[in-house]
Amino acid sequence: MYIEDAISTNHRFVDFVEERENDLFEKEKFRALGKQDDYIFQTLVFMGRASQQMSIGFTIADTLNEIPQSIKEEMRDLARRYHGLQEQIRNLSKEGG
Repeated sequence: MYIEDAISTNHRFVDFVEERENDLFEKEKFRALGKQDDYIFQTLVFMGRASQQMSIGFTIADTLNEIPQSIKEEMRDLARRYHGLQEQIRNLSKEGG
């Protein structure tokens, strides 16, 4: 019975993912832009959104006395490295197309 329950649970999970896949990965939006197969572009879109959210968090954290300066510096370093990764990925897109 345990195996049947596990299989049933797995099928429900797969169904759940398939139902939400379009929303999660915004397939229709990328299709409308003609970018449904441009995974580098899609990566940069999602990374850009994450960068915006991190920036807001970093801005708030920067005003807090409770957060040590060393952590704030680590956050700035993380942002610089993250932007560097975005640039490397952007260059891959330029090389490939």
